[in-house]
Amino acid sequence: MKWSSLLMIPEPFPHQVTANNKLNPLQYAALFADMGTGKTRIAIDWFIHKLNTIGSDRVVIIAPSVVGEQWVDEQLPEHCGVHYKTHAFEAKSTQKALRKLDNFIMSAKYAEGLHILCIHFETFVGNKGQDLIQQFLSTSNKAPIIIVDESSRIKNPDAISVKHIVALRHTYPNSFRMIMSGTPASKSPVDLWSQFDFLTQNYFNCGYVVFKAAHSVRIDKKFKVKGRLMTREMTLDRDTYDSIKKIIAKNTFQGRLHEAVPAMVQKRFGIAAHDFEFVRNSPKFQRFRNMDKLQEKIAPVTYAVKLDDCADIPKKIHRKIKLPLNPEQKRLIKDLIKYSATVYDGEMLTIDIKALIGLRVLQICGGNFSHLTDLEGKFATTPIKGVNYKMKYLMEDIPEIGDQQFIICAVYTPEVIEINKQISRITDIGKLHGDTPKQERTRVIREFKAGHLQGMVMNPSVGGYGLNLQMARIQYWYSRNYKTEARLQAEARGRRITTVKSPIYKDLLSDISFEDNVLEVLQEGKDINDIFVNKAINEVFKL
Repeated sequence: MKWSSLLMIPEPFPHQVTANNKLNPLQYAALFADMGTGKTRIAIDWFIHKLNTIGSDRVVIIAPSVVGEQWVDEQLPEHCGVHYKTHAFEAKSTQKALRKLDNFIMSAKYAEGLHILCIHFETFVGNKGQDLIQQFLSTSNKAPIIIVDESSRIKNPDAISVKHIVALRHTYPNSFRMIMSGTPASKSPVDLWSQFDFLTQNYFNCGYVVFKAAHSVRIDKKFKVKGRLMTREMTLDRDTYDSIKKIIAKNTFQGRLHEAVPAMVQKRFGIAAHDFEFVRNSPKFQRFRNMDKLQEKIAPVTYAVKLDDCADIPKKIHRKIKLPLNPEQKRLIKDLIKYSATVYDGEMLTIDIKALIGLRVLQICGGNFSHLTDLEGKFATTPIKGVNYKMKYLMEDIPEIGDQQFIICAVYTPEVIEINKQISRITDIGKLHGDTPKQERTRVIREFKAGHLQGMVMNPSVGGYGLNLQMARIQYWYSRNYKTEARLQAEARGRRITTVKSPIYKDLLSDISFEDNVLEVLQEGKDINDIFVNKAINEVFKL
């Protein structure tokens, strides 16, 4: 449990004042602000307004576990201008964790004033989340406040955790509710249905299926799996649209637009005949529809702002660093592809299997190889022999940046550990990964912010959420997976409303087209499946 001490709270930025002028009078609100615009400050000012005007003194914040910790350790101390007590729920059922929770609940029961409970999404898979919230909110008879941070996490209405979170609206009908999202990864308007269903019942006056049909443009893609023709409904992407349009335009110009052209398009792209006609007759690319009506519908309860519109923020600088694979890495990739093609009969590989193979390839590009041990189903990770050119680049480039602080993002824990080991030979560096204890994580972040550490190597899913790390102008991307949201969140750590210089992002890419293709998916928000659809395994992982 954290006890607050009142500090001088800085004046809000103009866009934050505008946001609160609109949202403060509302019982439920949506805050869609780009990462780095200070949306947490807006939310804190919103519930303090409820405290001062209505007396609401119990706040529940539902967020990813790392983000919840940042609310407690950083955001509330910096931006909450009243006395409060707070606690971030820990999933580990240790005696120490349970004692902290009991002390916080007892304080809320017998002490007056603002109490804030941070709880993570995973607790709502079962009943633990609802039970804990019930214990906490029963300590006050005032209308509670429930905030869902990173609300794009509740986009699937069929997920058990989402159903439990939405049910809080029924359990506490007089509560004040806010959804917050600053992640541009989830750009589909369809994802808004569940988020607004949490705010109020039947916000869009229709069910999810009707809402989905009204706002998304989808096509049927057909592909073969083990000789059987399968259909997958997918959102239309720009590359498919542009490619089909080029074929149509070329054949129309040559006077050959007849049955052979639709058949050719269907064979190449796997789309149904009616979808060919849709693309042919559409005047321009359209991934979603009726967006103007949707914006008009959500506008009364929504404040949205882009980072570039609220402050004079320097632009991002992206650089690709192409590096060779060593002979052993090439051999391992070739052996992996050959083995997979033999076992799964090459052309018949499903998208999911290709994607799994892709993760193994990305891991090899980072200098490690996963293999089965003697224990059934257990994997071990072994460093690959030979020169690791990504590590070599880091060792040569970091001395060249002088005393500038930097972050290195690596998605696999063995990479994080090895990078920390090697880079610590040339400068002071800390590490964050999934097995880093909370106390150690807090120490590393504190020392990095204080300038005692020049660098930090982190797993983006662990260190990429909620932190303000704009002191690190340079961000190296040693490796990557398919998680677009984690990528964008991690990039946003170095670009905030207080940023002075352009942040530099250096992607270390091995000499294999697959890693380039994955980066393109992450940066442009494309569908990862497009890398694998209708492509043989040798084509996907061509060296």
